[in-house]
Amino acid sequence: MQAVLNWWGDTPRPHLIDGNIQYIPELTYDPLRGLDRREAPSWVLPTGISLLQNIPNPFNPTTEISFYLDQGGQAILKVYNITGQLVKTLVSDNLSLGEHRIIWDGKNSLGIDVASGVYFYVLTSGTERTSKSMTLLR
Repeated sequence: MQAVLNWWGDTPRPHLIDGNIQYIPELTYDPLRGLDRREAPSWVLPTGISLLQNIPNPFNPTTEISFYLDQGGQAILKVYNITGQLVKTLVSDNLSLGEHRIIWDGKNSLGIDVASGVYFYVLTSGTERTSKSMTLLR
C-alpha cells in the first residue's frame, strides 16, 4: 500500500519522505470522480417556536435576542430577574412567521439600568413557551 500526500509549502527534503509515502506536488487524478453533480444543502426549518442564545453573553451594555416563529401570530418576549420579577416586556405584538431579532439595552420598563446578574428571557407564542438565561455584567 502506498500513500500519496500533498504538502503545503516547501518540497520536503528527501530524508523526510518515508518509504511508503510518495510526494506529488499536485493531484494527478480527480479524487471526486463521478461526483460531478453537487446538491445544494437543504435546511430543516424548526417546528414550533425556537429561541436562540443571546449574543453576546455575557453582555454589556446591549445584547441581541433572536427567535423563530413557525407561524405568524401573537408573540411575547419578556425578561425576568433571578427572583422571577418581570423586568421588561421586549415584544408583545402580532409577528409574521420567520426569524426575528430584538436588542435589549439592559434597562427595565422604566428606562433604568438594571444591575449585573443573571436574567431569563421567555418567549410565548400561541400555546408554546420557551426560555433561556443570560448574564449582564456592568
